[in-house]
Amino acid sequence: MDLRPFITRKEQLRTGVKFIRDGHLFYQPFILADDVEVGEGQNLHDEYDKVTGISDFNVYAPQQDVGDRKQPTDLGHFRKCNQEYREIYDYIADQICMHAGGKLSDLTFAEIGCNTGLNLFNLALRGAKSCRGYDWNDLSNLFRWMNNLLGTDVRFTRGIYDNLYHRFKDEVQVPEVDIMINTVFTNHQCDPLQFLAFLCDRARKGVFLWALIHPGLSDPCVVYTAEMRGDILEKDKLFPLSFNNGVVISEKLLKISLQYLGFDEVTAIDKFVPSPSWDRFQEGFRMYYARRTRDVKSAYWTPSDQKHGNRRKTFDRLRRRLWK
Repeated sequence: MDLRPFITRKEQLRTGVKFIRDGHLFYQPFILADDVEVGEGQNLHDEYDKVTGISDFNVYAPQQDVGDRKQPTDLGHFRKCNQEYREIYDYIADQICMHAGGKLSDLTFAEIGCNTGLNLFNLALRGAKSCRGYDWNDLSNLFRWMNNLLGTDVRFTRGIYDNLYHRFKDEVQVPEVDIMINTVFTNHQCDPLQFLAFLCDRARKGVFLWALIHPGLSDPCVVYTAEMRGDILEKDKLFPLSFNNGVVISEKLLKISLQYLGFDEVTAIDKFVPSPSWDRFQEGFRMYYARRTRDVKSAYWTPSDQKHGNRRKTFDRLRRRLWK
């Protein structure tokens, strides 16, 4: 997202640079000024070539204090990759709007693992009724800054999804919404099926996924774990938490799982490749929209979840009465 039209004061830019320096703004592609840009586009494009740390080659800000990190040497290439990455995020928002059905202003959205909330802010700017993001980093100040810039009201809750117990830690509640979003996240779950159940249990109407699907595993129902790499993510956690990167599910297993969870209509969305160099990444990470056709819950849905969901429904009914 290009924030230059919205950043009109030096104080706003200084705050944005602080978010970069603190490690809260670097993955999703944003332009803050003519000489301040962040985004993981180059690394995804180049498959993390010559990267030794998670903060390498995702920030260009030569005149700013952004900490001890490698900045890109080829500015043209860096900007081209991030522009293409932004186009992918725009494509995601367009696809969600296309498949969601109904007016966007009537729909509520949430994203687990939202990072800096680019999907949610894109939907909010398109007129979504409400958007809420969850991430393990405390990004509440960043979301407040973005909302002030854009005139939006995207809510943020810090929540750490526990791979061991398949819940959010510290009793963080994730209420039901119309459409749940999850992008580039299942590949970091040691057992993605439990997380898929958590996600779908909270989606009243639909789920949008951008998930790592092995292109050679289209027939069998399997979960495939890639070789663990220690150069970017740690691999010294106790089993099974040590499997925290490169976890792949087959398309057949994904679709069958969604059917068990009440989503019989699953659409595989055409991959969007802004340039040939993205073909390999987009071949692995595939997009799907699943529409709920049956009201069922997984075995992980608990009485406390049901109670929280009923409270939310009661609140929504009262709010609608007050608005009339």
